[in-house]
Amino acid sequence: GEALVAQINLFYLSTSEADFQFTTSFQDHINAINNEIDTLIETFENGGSEEKIQKNLESLGLKKDAFTNFLKEEIELKVQEESATERENTAQQVRQTIINVGIVTLVALIALILLFSFTRTSITEPIQELTEAADALGKGEFPIVNIDSRDELGLFAETFNTMSQHIKATQEALTIELEKTKRLDRQKTEFLSIAAHQLRTPMSGIKWVVSMAVEGDLGKVSAEARDQLGKGLENIDRMISLINSLLDVTQIDTQKFTFAFSPQKPVQIMEDIKHALDHAAEKGKVSINIHNPKKPLSKILADPDKVSMALHNIVDNAIKYTPEKGTIDITFKERKDEIDIIVKDSGYGIPHAEHDRIFTKFYRGSNIQTIQADGSGLGLYLVHEIISRHDGKVNFDSEEGKGTTFTISLPIATEQDRKNCEKKKAEEKIV
Repeated sequence: GEALVAQINLFYLSTSEADFQFTTSFQDHINAINNEIDTLIETFENGGSEEKIQKNLESLGLKKDAFTNFLKEEIELKVQEESATERENTAQQVRQTIINVGIVTLVALIALILLFSFTRTSITEPIQELTEAADALGKGEFPIVNIDSRDELGLFAETFNTMSQHIKATQEALTIELEKTKRLDRQKTEFLSIAAHQLRTPMSGIKWVVSMAVEGDLGKVSAEARDQLGKGLENIDRMISLINSLLDVTQIDTQKFTFAFSPQKPVQIMEDIKHALDHAAEKGKVSINIHNPKKPLSKILADPDKVSMALHNIVDNAIKYTPEKGTIDITFKERKDEIDIIVKDSGYGIPHAEHDRIFTKFYRGSNIQTIQADGSGLGLYLVHEIISRHDGKVNFDSEEGKGTTFTISLPIATEQDRKNCEKKKAEEKIV
């Protein structure tokens, strides 16, 4: 301010062209220093780096030195032309200007230090603590943030702590409920297992007696009675099939479903299944076509009984849910590490809204319950579980009224798999 006042006074005192040149140069230096101070303050307020602030300070110092040199040179000239008193006044003005510039620089530096300290203690460190707490919360921990302040960050920390405790309480409650659900599920599975075991023995006895009656081993029966007994025998077979499915499900759920893996021929497995289901296909007037691949397929690593059970369920469902004169086509596709067994039927299909439920227990399509009332809804659940235990995949594509295509992908047996199976068989023989 005093420098600007001195500048105005110089304009008033200027009486010659040289005076005006001096005053103009003086103004340029003052403006340059003032602009550099503005730049320094702007850099500081905008959060500039320490390196950039230091460069601004150095630039300010250079302009101050240039101004000082200018004044010295001009003052020396003026001293030669003016009186000693005038020289002294001018020197005093120069010193005062330098002091003012130094004070402004010092104040700016002190303000920068204070602002950095405030930002670190009041903003940076609390935000870092909240960030670490949020990361810990994402990992399942429940930290408490200690930010002792009354500003927005303090309020946010208090809200975060409340949320963390609520989540912790909710998780603990859910864990308790999950344990209860698991316990109830185990009890249900045990009940089904016991009930199925208890039912299978008497049902087998009933089947044996009814079969003897149908065959005439218990005496002569009329044709009508034989027909009714035959229908009863079919219902008994359905009941026994349901009981066996329940036993298989309970064994899977209790991890008692054991597997004995060995290299198997996928085409041979499907031909055996076709042979077993030919009678059912003829009865339903459905044709089963196996399309043998042009090149021999690699063997799959599978438990022959379990994988046959799964594929049998797929083909059996295709027969049941395909109308008369329908077709079931079975094809094969070998890929790098897997073999796809594709079963395509021209049946009733599965409603699109029910696709995500197809592999759940007791699921039966809403569109076929009126066509076939009987059925346990456990077949596809068993298929999914068995193929999953083989490290395979089950996919399907279905449209209601246009049929369903199931693709079962099973891993190819490697040479190491074959050696491991042979070694295991040898060890079992020794035992």
